[in-house]
Amino acid sequence: MTEPKQVPGNLADLVINPEYAEVDETYTVKELQAELKGLGVAYRSSDSKDALIWRFLDAQQDDLEPVETEEEVQVEVEVEAEAEEFEQITVYNDGAYNLYEPHSRTLFYAREEAVIELKPRVTKERVLRNIEQINATRGKVLVIR
Repeated sequence: MTEPKQVPGNLADLVINPEYAEVDETYTVKELQAELKGLGVAYRSSDSKDALIWRFLDAQQDDLEPVETEEEVQVEVEVEAEAEEFEQITVYNDGAYNLYEPHSRTLFYAREEAVIELKPRVTKERVLRNIEQINATRGKVLVIR
């Protein structure tokens, strides 16, 4: 086996992929490791299940040559155009400590402003509810602008 490929930093964005969900439900970590060995794909013993799934899907995509029709290309262009129009919430941390909002995975640095992009997996209601909870425990330090 060769040196393992570098795992992308955006694994969280790949989780919403339907192929990812199918592999996640079908295989355990041990089964994924066995499949990767069978495919001759190198992996690290410290890889999380997400990383193993990415390696598995990446190996399968290398075996297939995708053929795109004009219609698929047009749909991809439309999706990319829509993807750029995410709603945003701007939050200012008025406190002395950095705070973390888990749903959007955003770190609010002390005395700085942060912008949360509401992507398909991030719902506005849940983010606002989390900010409300942080404010209730920390003394209203997060200000939504």
